[in-house]
Order: sequence, then structure tokens, then C-alpha cells
Amino acid sequence: MHGEEFRLPNLKCLDAEWATIGYIIAPMLSELTILHSEILALDCPPVLDMCNICNTKCDVDVDSVLLMTDRVVDPKKFPKMRALYFYENPEDLGDMIYELDMIYIDRVTAKITANINARVLVTLEIDKDVDLRKMSRLERLIAPAEYAAIVPAPIKFIEFNHTRHGESGFIDLFKELFPNPLNNRILGVRPFL
Repeated sequence: MHGEEFRLPNLKCLDAEWATIGYIIAPMLSELTILHSEILALDCPPVLDMCNICNTKCDVDVDSVLLMTDRVVDPKKFPKMRALYFYENPEDLGDMIYELDMIYIDRVTAKITANINARVLVTLEIDKDVDLRKMSRLERLIAPAEYAAIVPAPIKFIEFNHTRHGESGFIDLFKELFPNPLNNRILGVRPFL
């Protein structure tokens, strides 16, 4: 399929795994998953509901409400991003500030807390020198039970459940906590309380 042009006027969800694809024109696209693949060119709406990009040979800079990625991204390139899932723990986020509703990061270090300004933090590990109070917008922490004792008031603690809060459940959790009133495709969820 390399180098070919595909016009997909009604396509809403594209999953590409282990593929090399030429030029895709998909004006109705709302969800994009590119895993171990390469897309040479993509013509789609300026903002997608969800973009899941991991182990790709190309940079796909499509703004999305929810982004799942294995690389550090510049939040200025993604102004509509509300949730971010890092597949791999970034060592350094530079001077980028992630003002988000929700973020997943495997391990929270003191170095990266200055970069994360999210309402909900989902993680598996928190270093001992991390001060959660420095994350001024943080309202909920979802982490293993061993971290419940370090959560300062008024932050609410929820015990991490891999099925519910891990990679496959992250999207549903985001939709549940933060329904998007501008997007009619996300329905049947309760507001974040």
C-alpha cells in the first residue's frame, strides 16, 4: 500500500498495525491508532478525539483530545489535548508544561513534577522525594495502594486497578471523568466530580 492514495470519506476510526501506508484522505476521522507502522501523509480533521501512536517511523502531528504516545510531545503542537498517556516514561520533559485534565506516566519523579499540571494523575510509581502539593491543579491521584498515605488533602486518592486504569482502560476512564460537551460522539458518561 506504500505510495497509494486512499480516499475514505466515511471512515471514523483507523487502526494501522505493522503497515506502511501511502496517502490517506479521511475527512470524518475521529480516532487514529498507528502501532509499529508508517503513514506517509494523512488528510483528516484538524482535531481528533483520540490518537494512539507508538513505535512509528513517522511523526504524526495530529491534534487530538486524548493522545497516547511513546515519545515526548510539545504541548504547543497539540492545543486541544486534554489527556496524555505516555507508553514509556520520559526522563526529561525539558521546559514543556503539560496543562491537562488527565495524564498517565509510569513513574513520577521530582524532576518532572514541575512539568505536569494535571487535574488527574495516573501512575504506578512515585519517587520518595516527590511533593504532590507542587502540582497545584491536582485533584485526584490514581496509584497503587502503597501511595495512599502520602496524598495531601484535598487531593482524592483512588487505588490503581490495571484493568480499569491501565492502557486499555485509560480512554474509558477519561471519558467517564471528563465528558466532552463539544463532541457528541462521547455519550453516556457522568461528569467529573
